[in-house]
Amino acid sequence: FEKNVEINPQSEDYVMIAISGYNGAFDNGDVIPDVDIYPDHITDLRNEVYGPRTDGKNYTWPQNIVPYRIYVGIKGKLEDGSDAPADDFLARNGLKYGQIYGFAVDMNDNTTAPYDLWRDAFHKTADNGDKVEGKWIPQQWRWDGEVKNFQHDGAWDYQNKPPNTGDGSGMEGYQWWTSKGP
Repeated sequence: FEKNVEINPQSEDYVMIAISGYNGAFDNGDVIPDVDIYPDHITDLRNEVYGPRTDGKNYTWPQNIVPYRIYVGIKGKLEDGSDAPADDFLARNGLKYGQIYGFAVDMNDNTTAPYDLWRDAFHKTADNGDKVEGKWIPQQWRWDGEVKNFQHDGAWDYQNKPPNTGDGSGMEGYQWWTSKGP
């Protein structure tokens, strides 16, 4: 993540961080002529390893498709949730065991903001003080302690419908609130 802002969790046991970054906004083909880091190659690897998205379509390059995200970490835990040694800096600061949450809105509700508009379209017409109703939903991906290449990153999750928003959930209209939509 490129831009991080700490949020006060109002608890000494947790850390909260607003996370942002240029998700997928790189194409080094002109700078580093290495086919292994071309977006098309990485996307092909993602589809090969994980198969299609939950809607049956292939994953596409995940540039500009992430919603606003926050990370909530539990201090003193290892990646598997077990207690960490006291001298483990990352665990002590809540950076080994946590979850990323994305902001999702009911895109079927055109009576309240964002009035069934995707994020960037909404902001073009929004007035100061507009409030967007939504929910923070945990994404499926969670770091397991192993550094992996981008095709394994959680950014791809936002091309799928948010977890637990399918038929019968009472949240069927919820989608990740992104700049481009799903």
